[in-house]
Amino acid sequence: MTFIGSLGGRMLRFVAMIIFVTPICGIKLDVCSPVLPASIDVLNGTFNEGGVYTLIRPNTTEITHITCRGYLLDAPMTRMNEVKEMFVQKYVREGESIINITYIINVKHHSAIYKFYKCYGPSFRASSLEEKRRFVGGPIAVSYDMNSSSIHPIVFKNILRGKFNGVSMSVNADRYNKRDRFCPTVLHFSTDNFLLSPLTLVHKSTEPENIPTTLSSHANLIRISDDDDEIVMYINGHKKEHKVRLPTFDIGIFTPRCMMEFSYGFRKMKPRLSSSSRLTLNIDISKPDNEMPDVVILNNLKVGDWLYTQYSLVVLRYWDYIRMSVINSEYSCVIYRPQYREMLSHVEVFRNLKGGIEYVVVNINVAQGYDKSPKIFKAKMKIYKRICNGNECSYDDLSNYWLDPYQAILDNAPKDLRFVAPGGSDIIAEQSFS
Repeated sequence: MTFIGSLGGRMLRFVAMIIFVTPICGIKLDVCSPVLPASIDVLNGTFNEGGVYTLIRPNTTEITHITCRGYLLDAPMTRMNEVKEMFVQKYVREGESIINITYIINVKHHSAIYKFYKCYGPSFRASSLEEKRRFVGGPIAVSYDMNSSSIHPIVFKNILRGKFNGVSMSVNADRYNKRDRFCPTVLHFSTDNFLLSPLTLVHKSTEPENIPTTLSSHANLIRISDDDDEIVMYINGHKKEHKVRLPTFDIGIFTPRCMMEFSYGFRKMKPRLSSSSRLTLNIDISKPDNEMPDVVILNNLKVGDWLYTQYSLVVLRYWDYIRMSVINSEYSCVIYRPQYREMLSHVEVFRNLKGGIEYVVVNINVAQGYDKSPKIFKAKMKIYKRICNGNECSYDDLSNYWLDPYQAILDNAPKDLRFVAPGGSDIIAEQSFS
């Protein structure tokens, strides 16, 4: 048996105290700071009513403390022996935020510890999963960039070979994520609805630009073929596939077309709904996304000096129990409302990068005859030009003027698109841009 004298005992306690107070190499993470260290991976998204979603994930540096505006939320250093991975998810809207800290404890059994906090103004308090669900109030859209290797851990990417050659991206929480060696269900609660949007495309028809071309939707799964000729979406958890055909260039000519393979149809059987139960669906051309799953949006396709955007309708519900409008909420403008027996197919917007001119093309299918389930439709087009006077803007209906030259140019637009009528006498646009 060995005895330690009083001096030896004091020395042992002193050494132990030094070991205990020696700081662990790491950083304090202020999740409310607008700028985070370069050693932290940050992935962004959006949610209901203008909310901003952020996923924060340590890359190589250990985080010792998690703070918000100087307040200590948690100290990961006290869990270092049991934590395998850590994530912080932040949901911010109108000055309030919910912060969710997730510690992954057991990779094999997918077990985790969750901490929730509510931050408002200079104060914070403990929160809960239920309060987070109410605060978010809808789907969470996470972006995916085809040009980047940075992927949100909730996104599962798979290379497809066989009948379909390409890549598949999904936010299916039931798949084991081999890239990160953990099941993403630890980040995906049963109350969460993740969407894969916007998708930043590598469009082979466009020139390299700083303005990315994106596809916004309510898709949970997207497949893209190797040659970009085919994109397949599964929207809002439905099993029905929706095929997307992007507009293309052919020998330098840009040919607009409806992206969606199928357009709206009238109901075959009358739903048991009153007219007061109709759903309002606004196609807002001032926004790059839509809170309704019925719209797929192609944003910022470069066409010469112009940016082309298309809002295309998706078949998800009975058409004639939806009130549709084409609007610009930035200027409080109602551009078009469908008339009796009319169905919107898609809306196209051409914005000039040099002169600021904007044209809106509303594409409509008009049912022929009086059958309750018509099969014959006639295509109709309305073209509008934005007219601004100071801060006030409106949209001029070009059908009141000479529509044919505009329609001909829009249907077969050269890459150096110019809106000049034959003979150089443009009724609406007095100038072209070089």
